[in-house]
Amino acid sequence: MRRLSGTDTLMLYSENAKAQNIIAPVAIYDASTTSRGRVGLDDVLRFVESRRHVSESFRERLAGVPFGLGNAYLDQGP
Repeated sequence: MRRLSGTDTLMLYSENAKAQNIIAPVAIYDASTTSRGRVGLDDVLRFVESRRHVSESFRERLAGVPFGLGNAYLDQGP
């Protein structure tokens, strides 16, 4: 388990239905590298799955603190 930083906690608790803290990555996929000549969702999911071992973030889940009495934690899921 690792504790969220103060900045991460601020972003987590300040988000609501009217104010969303969205960080949107951009990825460019080259369709010429696929046998079908186009990139589909299954190709993107397969790529992300193949890179899961590189980033802890893909394997963690948020674990809150009871009654919100502290910063949440990121837990290595099963």
